[in-house]
Amino acid sequence: MVRGRLWRFLMFFLTIYIIFLVYFLLSFTSDTDKTTTTSPLPHFKVKNIDSNQQQNKVPDQDRIENVENSISNLEPIMTKGVLGNYEPKNIVKLPGPGENGEGIQLQGDEEKKKGEKSVDEYGFNEVASDKISLDRHARDTRPEECKYWNYPSANKLPTASVIMVFYDEGWSTLVRTFHSVINTSPKELLKDIILVDDFSDDQHITVRLPEYIKKWKGLVKYVRTKQRVGLIEARVVGARAAEGDVIVILDAHCECVTNWLPPLLTRIALNRKTLAVPIVDGIDWNTLGHNSAYFSGVPYRGIWEWGFLYKETEIPERERNKMKYKTEPYKSPTHAGGLLAIEKKWFFELGAYDPNIKIWGGEQYELSFKVWMCGGQVEWVTCSHVGHIYRGPRKRSMHPKGASFHQSHVNHMRVAEIWMDEYKIYYMRRRPNHAHLEIGNTSEYKALRQRLNCKSFKWFLDNVAYEMAEKYPLPPANLVWGEMRNEQYTDKCADTLGNQYGQRVSIGGCHGQGGNQLFRINTEGEWSVDEQCYISERDSIVARHCVLGGKWIPKGEWKYDNQTRQILSTNANKCVTTDDPEFDCISLDTLLKDLKRSGNNLLNIIILDACRFDENNDTWKIKAINKQPHLKAAFGNALTPHINIPKDSQFALIFSSDPGTVSYSGEEGGNSFFTSALLNHLATPQLEVDNMMKQVRKEMLQNSQGQQRPWIHSCLTEDFYFNQVVPVSDISFNARWAQCGVTVAGGNGPGNEPNKFNQPWGFYLDNDQTLYIADLRGFRIMEWKPGATSGRVVAGGNGEGNRDDQLNLPVDVTIDKDNDNFIISDYGNQRVMRWPRQNGTNGEVIIPNINCWGVAMDDQGFLYVSDVGNGVVKRFQVGEANGTIVAGGMGVGDRLNQLNTPAHIFIDHDQSVYVSDSGNDRVMKWVKGATEGVVVAGGRGRGSNLRQLSNPRGVFVDSSGTVYVSDHWNHRVVAWPKGMTKGIIIVGQSGQGGATNQLSFPFDLSLDQSGNLYVVDEWNSRVQRFDIEKS
Repeated sequence: MVRGRLWRFLMFFLTIYIIFLVYFLLSFTSDTDKTTTTSPLPHFKVKNIDSNQQQNKVPDQDRIENVENSISNLEPIMTKGVLGNYEPKNIVKLPGPGENGEGIQLQGDEEKKKGEKSVDEYGFNEVASDKISLDRHARDTRPEECKYWNYPSANKLPTASVIMVFYDEGWSTLVRTFHSVINTSPKELLKDIILVDDFSDDQHITVRLPEYIKKWKGLVKYVRTKQRVGLIEARVVGARAAEGDVIVILDAHCECVTNWLPPLLTRIALNRKTLAVPIVDGIDWNTLGHNSAYFSGVPYRGIWEWGFLYKETEIPERERNKMKYKTEPYKSPTHAGGLLAIEKKWFFELGAYDPNIKIWGGEQYELSFKVWMCGGQVEWVTCSHVGHIYRGPRKRSMHPKGASFHQSHVNHMRVAEIWMDEYKIYYMRRRPNHAHLEIGNTSEYKALRQRLNCKSFKWFLDNVAYEMAEKYPLPPANLVWGEMRNEQYTDKCADTLGNQYGQRVSIGGCHGQGGNQLFRINTEGEWSVDEQCYISERDSIVARHCVLGGKWIPKGEWKYDNQTRQILSTNANKCVTTDDPEFDCISLDTLLKDLKRSGNNLLNIIILDACRFDENNDTWKIKAINKQPHLKAAFGNALTPHINIPKDSQFALIFSSDPGTVSYSGEEGGNSFFTSALLNHLATPQLEVDNMMKQVRKEMLQNSQGQQRPWIHSCLTEDFYFNQVVPVSDISFNARWAQCGVTVAGGNGPGNEPNKFNQPWGFYLDNDQTLYIADLRGFRIMEWKPGATSGRVVAGGNGEGNRDDQLNLPVDVTIDKDNDNFIISDYGNQRVMRWPRQNGTNGEVIIPNINCWGVAMDDQGFLYVSDVGNGVVKRFQVGEANGTIVAGGMGVGDRLNQLNTPAHIFIDHDQSVYVSDSGNDRVMKWVKGATEGVVVAGGRGRGSNLRQLSNPRGVFVDSSGTVYVSDHWNHRVVAWPKGMTKGIIIVGQSGQGGATNQLSFPFDLSLDQSGNLYVVDEWNSRVQRFDIEKS
């Protein structure tokens, strides 16, 4: 009897347990195979986990603690090692270009011109975009851990309406955006997609699009405004039309990453007052390549500086300490503005967007501030990623006709007035010229703030945006601000001319519009424009970042005297002045006397241009007529014939014109005829000074129509060269190098310590044998002095990233000695950077958006960069962003006018380009101006015989024309004498290895002035020197 009752009790208990277990499992189930697709084939294939695999793996199930509004059965669960419930078990890759977020390159001049025209029109390369499937898979840029989160089942999550606003958007980028939303969103969660057309003109929007979306039978809806209203108001139009519980705002040129939607909706399910923000990846506007937003993997969050320039900073330790897993969502003061999710009801409770914040600009601050201050929170959701195309150089204006061009400033003023309380004064200190703007009535939104019982802005700063105190302290009061008009030259004002970090303040015509001419000097002595602070440097005033490395660096060296109206540098103890000709002139007799008094017995050369005096102070406005030379006298009697030259001296005096004649000023805004000609020949290698002046004289006579010729008086008894080339000693054909190398840098195994390298690649060898090595995965440039046992970081070294104090996979480095800068090929960030050699803590991007590899400079100061993605080498002038193709340019291939993965480059004194064409296993020489190259090493296919190379990398050419090549995959260095059809192995005859007579994947190489060979030995994490044997 007892046994029967006990059995019935056990059966009843077991039944209850099974029911509970089934219910629990169903609560974390999602039918991802029912995802809506835009093609007949299912977008995802779901495979059941093998039963044996389930038995052998017992996943760890840890719950995230959520302090606010925690609802235990809605919190995500981590199942380590087992894919989460919304994760696709298998993604079927699509054929064709661009799949998995890869970028594509246009081929042929005609196609490239069409692409450039589409960029002018839309800001994106629509020709490239049109080649990519509308259903391509975005690159999965999420951290690996994201794949193991389980989110609540669809019936426990709110539904979503995705809103996209556009005006005359390109077709394929627009359509791919909502295809991507549909393909990556669970069907049960996607209520609708609202396409808001802000009164477009293009027929592919107004006619084609409404017809195209009919196939989705109401899932995708088209809404058109009755007139241009701008981005912000159009979003509200879309929000009113949305039927989902949550409105998800995306820009109309995005691509969603796998499983992007459930993580966002889960945050709102847990707390309806959450503004959830996805991580925004970058999609290249030209190639449509999709890349991760943060290369280093360190999470960032949004803040701002006091002029409302949006910034991102690493999340503070206080937030990191709250996270059990690195991929948990985290709180952020604000966000970038374009992509977000918020409950529709909560959005309208907050008053939606302020209707007087129009077009665009400032809306992210308005929404973030009131969410936080009125009882909500902003969270960045680490496991929700969306790719976004940031527009390129679009020429077509998107501004609504009749709208104020100051509207974004009005928006910022309204945000400051309504939400920032007493802190609005700090915005006004950063933007003092905005005080006069009419911002409309703010009483309605101030009343809304009171009605919602919102907290103060001080509370927000103290509890949410607390890092602002360190990153962007409150700006001091302005002592003076406005345009800086020189009192002597009354139509000239100080002007940045758009110059950025490291560049000088200049002079421009006063225009009264602020902008580049709006300067501030505050009570702490900082002189600034926008984010740039100015310091004295020698005789110039140059821009520096007010904030460096995420911290405010005060630069208060300036004093303004209201009575004398002078600006004094307390560092240089000098006043700021323009280039006044009255004081720029110099007495030659005084100069000669000073030289004589100095007791200087060295060679002395004095070069003088005439004082360039213009009686109207108006030389900047003079233009050449019909391209004829402008012959305006710069000085009356240029030089007296009576000159007292010191006796017994090595002396030369060079002047711009013959004694007693006039000197001419040249073209508008440029140098004089003399200075221009001198600069053209001064750096010419091996040109002795007398011969140099013959070239200068010839050029000046031609440019001045025979009116001016330079004058030289010389007492030199020996040759002098401004650019004397000390060539590598002529190396005999029979030269030999020691087979055992000496380690001169590294050699202590891989690592990031100062005495190690983490995959060294390119390097620069200075004349004093100092090495500058690009440490690829150390994300830094290392300086290694001769005889040193460890190196010193001179650029980067702040982890992998894309900030201006970081590098990402630097592959090569050279030195611009004229300007004392490193030039760095920052391959991972697809940019070339300029980095000061003297105490440089951060660099400046000088060439963006380039698949850069090798960098080199010629004797004339031109920079050469190999573009591996496009199969070209380009030459750049200083400050030029586009460059001129000097090798390749006819597509990727193996013809003589093509290159395939050009790596390292070498430039000789004739500006011929030698390039290791690694994809074609050859080294090519391109003479200056040539349309095709000549094979000077390899070119007989990939292999190891003496006529072949295998993936060549470093290249160097000595004065006799012998080419030295790092034969990367053959673990050797080969010399290829000029005219020879096969090479000579000079180092690495003992095969791959780590002994002193071996190399393992040699990379870059160079020779010093004595002919000693330096080789980067990549896999041995060292640089080896092989001494040339003396005959």
